[in-house]
Amino acid sequence: MDNILVGTLLGPTELGRYALAYQLVNMPCQVLGGIHYAIMPAVAESHRKGQRPEGLYVGSLRMILLIIVPALTGLALTSDLIIKLALTDAWRGTAGLIALLTPFGIVQMVFVLNSAMVIGLGRTDVEFQISVVRALFLLVGISAGLAFGSAGIAAGVSAGTVLSGVVCTYYALQTSGFSKVKSAAQTIGPLLASGMMIPGIIVLRTALTDRTSTLLDFAICVLIGVIIYIGMLAFLSGATFRADVLAVRRLIFARR
Repeated sequence: MDNILVGTLLGPTELGRYALAYQLVNMPCQVLGGIHYAIMPAVAESHRKGQRPEGLYVGSLRMILLIIVPALTGLALTSDLIIKLALTDAWRGTAGLIALLTPFGIVQMVFVLNSAMVIGLGRTDVEFQISVVRALFLLVGISAGLAFGSAGIAAGVSAGTVLSGVVCTYYALQTSGFSKVKSAAQTIGPLLASGMMIPGIIVLRTALTDRTSTLLDFAICVLIGVIIYIGMLAFLSGATFRADVLAVRRLIFARR
């Protein structure tokens, strides 16, 4: 819907920029989206045996956020450098759209996990209701942003996705009988650690302005961003940090 509106109302140039930003932000979801096909049958099997798959859901939620939140935060903070390295100046406006769509990219993956959970539990009715609610929130968000061009539409998509994500995740957990407190607790570490990347990279970018090459700037930002994220995650996670590292390693190894 958003791509159609951008193309129809703003023309092919803005559509190209918006579509590129959308694809880049959605890339982690495309890479990790296959986890849906692993989690759904696992949840269904646990449910069939009369077991509560809450631990599987909570662990999967944390593992996904450990990867996708810092990846998209880093993308948003360095998007202008990526555009400058890979494309021409004509695509410069894409960087701002990437930043605006970043919340959408993060919550999009939570929707994938929630879908696997409720379908695995045999609650296709809940999945349908969630889809309707999400579509309504997106419609309102996009409508509110139309007057502000592609940036407004991008902001509307993110706002609609985040708000519907909160509502729908609460509803999915409620109907599944899973603890909302345990699930929310899994988001704190990745979100705070990634949040600390923002001031760190902004200060670094200010210091690097016009002093080094674009490629070197990007490499330094990635290195410092990784150091900040891992350091903060280790501090916030404490004893669970080792388990976090092992979980991410297992996911990467499994995809190979």
